[in-house]
Amino acid sequence: MKQVVTSHIEKIRHSDEHTKRWWVIGATTIVMCAVIVLWVMYLTATLPKTSEQKTSTEVVQIETEKTSFLGTLIEGVKITSNNLWNSFRSIGTGFSKGVENAMQYTSKKKEIIIQKAPSETPFIPNNPEPLEPIQLPQ
Repeated sequence: MKQVVTSHIEKIRHSDEHTKRWWVIGATTIVMCAVIVLWVMYLTATLPKTSEQKTSTEVVQIETEKTSFLGTLIEGVKITSNNLWNSFRSIGTGFSKGVENAMQYTSKKKEIIIQKAPSETPFIPNNPEPLEPIQLPQ
């Protein structure tokens, strides 16, 4: 078996560039498909079921059907779009309430009460020392 594989590899090595390119494309395609299949199997095994949001009849249908990769993607897009829509809706509700509160605040009558400031008494020390007058130069 080893001799057959090595002889086939040697045959590919000695062939022209076109044949080598097709072997590379084919081998890459096969390996990519294997990786994608393993990835889908991993996602199917590890992702939690999202059937809590469904009614009981839908839960039975989802559990009996085997979900495919495309079905999983579609369900994920539905859940994500619903979450985004709810987020946008809550942002819009909060914004409209904020605008409404701002309009109410600006439309109510403002009363400004200006009180006369109490007159300030200058600072006078308790025991002032007498200062001698000093003549300033002229």
